[in-house]
Amino acid sequence: MLASGTVLDDKYKIEDVVGKGGFGLVYRANDLKLNRIWAVKEIDFDEVDLSSSDLTHDDLIKSFLVEKEILSRLDHPSIVRITDMIQNDDRIYIIMDYVEGESLDKVIQTSGPQRQEDVVDWGIQLCDALDYIHTCTPPIVYRDMKPNNVMLRPDGTVKLIDFGIAREFHPESQNMTISAETKVFRTQGYSSPEQSQGAFEPRSDIYSLGATLYHLVTGKSPAEPPYVVEPIRQVIPSLSAGLETIINRATQQNPANRYATCAEMRYDLERYESVDEAHTRKLRNTWRMFIGLLIATLAFLAAGLGCLFAADAVRSSDYGIWIDRASKESTAQAAREDYLRAIDVDPSRFSAYLGLVELYRDDSSFTYEEEEELLAVITPHLPVLQAQSESYAELAFDIGKLYWYYFDDGTGNSENRIGRIKASRRWMNDAAAIDGFSQAGLVRVYSQIADFNNEIVARINEGDDAGIYEPYFRSLEELYAISVNEDNEVIILESAGLIESALYTYPRKFRADGIGQTEMQDLLQRAVAAAASVVATTEKLDAKKAEIERSNAAVIQAIDNAFVDSRPVANAGQEGYQR
Repeated sequence: MLASGTVLDDKYKIEDVVGKGGFGLVYRANDLKLNRIWAVKEIDFDEVDLSSSDLTHDDLIKSFLVEKEILSRLDHPSIVRITDMIQNDDRIYIIMDYVEGESLDKVIQTSGPQRQEDVVDWGIQLCDALDYIHTCTPPIVYRDMKPNNVMLRPDGTVKLIDFGIAREFHPESQNMTISAETKVFRTQGYSSPEQSQGAFEPRSDIYSLGATLYHLVTGKSPAEPPYVVEPIRQVIPSLSAGLETIINRATQQNPANRYATCAEMRYDLERYESVDEAHTRKLRNTWRMFIGLLIATLAFLAAGLGCLFAADAVRSSDYGIWIDRASKESTAQAAREDYLRAIDVDPSRFSAYLGLVELYRDDSSFTYEEEEELLAVITPHLPVLQAQSESYAELAFDIGKLYWYYFDDGTGNSENRIGRIKASRRWMNDAAAIDGFSQAGLVRVYSQIADFNNEIVARINEGDDAGIYEPYFRSLEELYAISVNEDNEVIILESAGLIESALYTYPRKFRADGIGQTEMQDLLQRAVAAAASVVATTEKLDAKKAEIERSNAAVIQAIDNAFVDSRPVANAGQEGYQR
């Protein structure tokens, strides 16, 4: 146990214990550099029973460290971010968002079975979060869904915490991914049957979610003998037959008999009463009344249609009123509230989302809180927005540039250019995938650069990076051409900084892929000259400009060093670092 006052990694000062996980304690810690509170999850491998596997503690430590890169890509309002991971002897400390509230496990301990309406609402939110990670490329499987890993916030929303054992799923290699540590880390009762055999897939999470909902609504833990999920009305007869059907389907022993996706399960949860026997009886009792009123209803149909059209017109007018009002507000906060009201009126239209993006960009800092707000309003409506391909491509491109140039996630890494580029990748790829987008050429460049920076570390570690540097260099050339045509000092300076960073880090790699010394020097010279032409309007931009000028000599030297000898240069192993 860490004592209060212990400082991890010269940065995180432990304040107190706030919970206990399966393999260690959870602490609240103060970030001494940022003056921000984080949660610190301890993984104590001395607490892990490896007797049933061939794994060693070193295997597990390596597995957790590899997953840090995977988890850093997750970005969803119902998922707690992992921002850092520290190895200390036989322990790993996972640094993540600190969430005010209580775990659902504590809620059940305190007040017993929860109202089924609340449980359904929580289930819908968790389906959203799981569907998000299951539709990543490649899919990510959470593997540890249980009440203890879900935090209930004071506003009634829930957040998934502790992604320490989440893993990628690779369906192209086999139907299920086999992992020895899956058996080690599973929680009996919540884990799916296939996890006891060391296998997992996205439908494994669906089983665990069903078991979690069972525990919440009945108060009976499936992690206690007899380790079963029984029909919920056998425990509490007054519960909904519709909810019972949903939980029964989610917790089928055979994955093929469960919901195929969390989106499908969410659909049923939103309509759980429609298959409820009590609801059905109520409909039957009102059938005769309905028949009696049918003739009268038909008589008023024409008038009703007229009212519908009028309501549509009012709805459209209300949306326009809020958009117009936002454009005239004297403060950003008032405009933001107007845009949010417009989205409430009609979430299928784009002006309000684009207005929010512009507001977030205006102060040159897209904060974590603003990101949470944007994702909360846009995520539930993505399907209807994506169906309007051209307009969605424009919105996705704008959001991608918002991350690329302005994102500050609150971790102190606002200058971490590569982190911002990775965060933009989802949106850039969305825009690039839409045929006929008017800015297809521009977004393609951004998408290719984001893909490179997202994949490069893994490909270097696997020795699979030969041949990818020449296309990356060409994309950087195109980015330079884009930046100098933009009347935006941030874009010019950020693009020049990225070009400098790449030429400092990968000159030998570029050379091995056929890029000549003159080409590199020319691109560097043009980028630095563009940066020098910028008239910085803030201290932050002035510092960026000065840094580019300061780094120029070191980048020139790195390029020269790459051409000192005539020996062949192999594309294997990582060199340098990215600022």
